[in-house]
Amino acid sequence: MNADILRKRLEEGETLLWYGVPMTGGGKENKAPEPAVKSIYGAVLKATVIPEVLATAGAIALFGRKALIVIPFWVVTSLLMGLYLRPEEWVYGISDKRVFVGTERSGMEIYSLSDIENTEVSVGTNGLGCVKFTAKGNACGFYGLKEPQKVYEILTGAMPKDKFLE
Repeated sequence: MNADILRKRLEEGETLLWYGVPMTGGGKENKAPEPAVKSIYGAVLKATVIPEVLATAGAIALFGRKALIVIPFWVVTSLLMGLYLRPEEWVYGISDKRVFVGTERSGMEIYSLSDIENTEVSVGTNGLGCVKFTAKGNACGFYGLKEPQKVYEILTGAMPKDKFLE
């Protein structure tokens, strides 16, 4: 399934060399970051839940049964909670021309291999690791990898050879 997500984005004549998803476990440094959209839902939830609980408690104390007017607020909060807790699976890919990092719902960042700089690999004590790089000034990476060294070799092998002469 994940390969299909990436294959839809390939240009004509482009070949997918590797694709993967992060594994669970490992240290904090090898964990994939939270998608930006999910962070926004979390921030809204944190800002609204406590005032909503206090307002509901106050409304019940003051108005009794008429306090049912707060139900629409709790419906909206429940929808936000559902969006926040819904899992988003990261998808990574390397083709012979580009690199793909992202989630299907939040969006996929696609970088040309010539934009990739400062590649480095790190492996945790449990064997999981990550391949970090910079692309167009953005810190990126493939996190939670089972075989980070293999992915690093595929990435650096696909990169233009003139990148290593700089």
